[in-house]
Amino acid sequence: MVEYLAGNRIRGTSAERTTTGQTTTWQNVSFDSSTEVNGITSSGNKAIGTNVTGSSWTSYMRSNEFIDTATGGGEFYMTNVPQYGVGNFVGGFEKSPHNENPSAVYTNSNYGFHTTWANNNMYEKSTSYNGTDVNNTSTQEWKIEITSGGNVTYSYRANSSSSWSTERTTTGASGKFYINASFAGSSSVEPEFYIKGNVSTSNLIGDNLVDGSIFYETDTNKEYVLYNNTWTEV
Repeated sequence: MVEYLAGNRIRGTSAERTTTGQTTTWQNVSFDSSTEVNGITSSGNKAIGTNVTGSSWTSYMRSNEFIDTATGGGEFYMTNVPQYGVGNFVGGFEKSPHNENPSAVYTNSNYGFHTTWANNNMYEKSTSYNGTDVNNTSTQEWKIEITSGGNVTYSYRANSSSSWSTERTTTGASGKFYINASFAGSSSVEPEFYIKGNVSTSNLIGDNLVDGSIFYETDTNKEYVLYNNTWTEV
């Protein structure tokens, strides 16, 4: 069990600090409850918007998992996006600093899909690009891939068809990317998230700890210092 000590020192096992693994098959995304803002919650790999208040883009949460271009990159997809009358949704890849725009969270993503009941946009921070109109089926899927070389591909498919259609490509992605999720207003639809690639899970979520924090691994007798969301062995 993780112990939080005085002076920003933490004790726990290596598995409790972080885990990394290559996966070529889709696995469920999990969300960090400590990042939830304005009523959004999660259940397993599902984003839950039934408790979101108001109609503006202010709800927000972020995944435990992240990918890194330095270790091979990765991709995520989401499905079951909101339909007519039950809210609008955003999901994307976001790097630190996080939730920079809490009153317009759809502009937080470095690379994200902003889906409504009628259409779909891709947002790269505050810059918007048009995508395929939503057809109001519950089996739509939206995917973003980031390669080790920094190439980004947005894809879409409907009715779980075997082929994806490319919505947009761009370049220049670099660093660590978490998945963020948000609703504009309450929604009864529960989008599901999946991830694959060289996936890391920050069990402590370094973003919630200050730079300079020290983690002592009780099973390896090693110490790590936190800087910019990275644990480095001392």
